[in-house]
Amino acid sequence: MNYIDYGGGYMIDILKKSLLFKGMKSEEIEDYLSFAKARVKKYKRGESVFIAGDYAKELYILLSGEVTVENITQSGKKTIVNVFDKPGTVFAEVYLFIDEPLHHYASATKDTSLLIIKKDFIVNQEDNYKMIINNIISILANKAYYLNKKLMICTAKSIRNKIINYLLINDEGDFIKMPFTKTALAEFLSVPRPSLSRELSQMKAEGLIEERDNKIYFIRTKLEDLL
Repeated sequence: MNYIDYGGGYMIDILKKSLLFKGMKSEEIEDYLSFAKARVKKYKRGESVFIAGDYAKELYILLSGEVTVENITQSGKKTIVNVFDKPGTVFAEVYLFIDEPLHHYASATKDTSLLIIKKDFIVNQEDNYKMIINNIISILANKAYYLNKKLMICTAKSIRNKIINYLLINDEGDFIKMPFTKTALAEFLSVPRPSLSRELSQMKAEGLIEERDNKIYFIRTKLEDLL
């Protein structure tokens, strides 16, 4: 099987870092991709990956670019559910195991390449590829944990508490690297963009946070005392 070169690295190197192939050797991954007839599809910025109402027939693995998953109400209001920008990220796996249509919309927010594996080669595994199912279980557990974290964030009573919960849950020590624009973060937290900006400015004025280089720095104990 021929692998596509992405910026000096091979696709197989990206996949070795994916949770779907955790614990598998390069040749085992190659064998599985050949068995599953996996294919690479490129998407232009703004192009749809899937839409709400469709039934999942495929699993997606991000190779390059960025995919944003959104909920769009009948009135047209958008809420960001997730943003995938880390190569090797697996998504749409939950719907492969339930008889429910997709609830969200996914689109490429940059020029993007995805590896696509059909449902039958995930759900109906041969004994040789039981590691794939074990890894899928781990991915589903991580997804449940993520959704629980988001519930904690979005059910906070005030905008400040939503921000604090978001920072504490996603911290990388004494800071977080912002994965979103301010507009996207406001949508993720389900708060108005101007209100978010005002609260962040107030928290900076109070010395609770500091913004620089697309990162927010804070002292954990200070924020914990405010909850």
